[in-house]
Amino acid sequence: MTLALAAAFMLGLLLTRVTRWLQRRIGGSSRVLEDMRAIVGLVAIGALAIHAFFHVLPDSATVGVGRLGLEQGLAALVGFYFGSRS
Repeated sequence: MTLALAAAFMLGLLLTRVTRWLQRRIGGSSRVLEDMRAIVGLVAIGALAIHAFFHVLPDSATVGVGRLGLEQGLAALVGFYFGSRS
């Protein structure tokens, strides 16, 4: 889980830097992208909290890609959000 979290954080950080660079070159700023990033982060945090406290979501054996399960995917989304905000 740590590798997925760190990779998503770095991807969010890189995406933010590239987006800011492009916005400076073009001269416009898009609040829609910021809003979408915040909504995805909030949904991921909420789903991770619901899964941690109530175990409502399916387990990693049911939903997963390789060795990454649902918890790792949600944690990676949270890491992406915080990487994009820094």
